[in-house]
Amino acid sequence: MNHIYFWIEEQTRKFENSCLYSIQKIQRSLSMREVKSSSHVSIPPELHSIKNSIHSYRQLNRAAEDKMNELLFEQLLEIKKCLTQEEAKEKYIHFRATDWLFLRGDFAQIFRKAEMESLKIIHQKNN
Repeated sequence: MNHIYFWIEEQTRKFENSCLYSIQKIQRSLSMREVKSSSHVSIPPELHSIKNSIHSYRQLNRAAEDKMNELLFEQLLEIKKCLTQEEAKEKYIHFRATDWLFLRGDFAQIFRKAEMESLKIIHQKNN
């Protein structure tokens, strides 16, 4: 029984270290693509059922979400700075095609926020 317990602890430690390394990569990320790829860590099958109880895994998810929101905020500011509605639409199309596609799936709520906020900004440029 001791051997199994020790082995599970060792696997958990390795997984936590992977999560902490990924958090550092996320914090240095400059694009949504980098955040998305850095946020995926390999979860050992024996830890899959308890992954959400591991603190560093929850920190990893939180760090990825925070960084995505930070990058989105910067992009929305760029859209706001546009002088014309056409320029703002071009920025919107560019961000949607190059960055926001990485929000789909794991960050669907942030994707919806990006869509709504950017369309609101573009609509305000019309008035």
